[in-house]
Amino acid sequence: MAEIKRLNYFTSQFLVEQDFKDEQAYHVAMRRRHNQVLHSWGIAHDLVVTRSADKVVSVSPGTAIDIASGLDQPLRVAAAALDIV
Repeated sequence: MAEIKRLNYFTSQFLVEQDFKDEQAYHVAMRRRHNQVLHSWGIAHDLVVTRSADKVVSVSPGTAIDIASGLDQPLRVAAAALDIV
């Protein structure tokens, strides 16, 4: 997933056609992402947790929404192997 970038407007800023295309692409991508991951916390897309060894779990890449973080955007998680303590 590409990094999310937004335009920051300021007074007397010179804009070209690509600036408007980029802005619209941003809104389209955010709307698609919003619709894709629904409206609640938890695993939103992929992010499968499996037992890979005794006291070790593997997490596949995916998207989740952490209710405790207070972030307004989904968290994108890379693959990881975690020890269970």
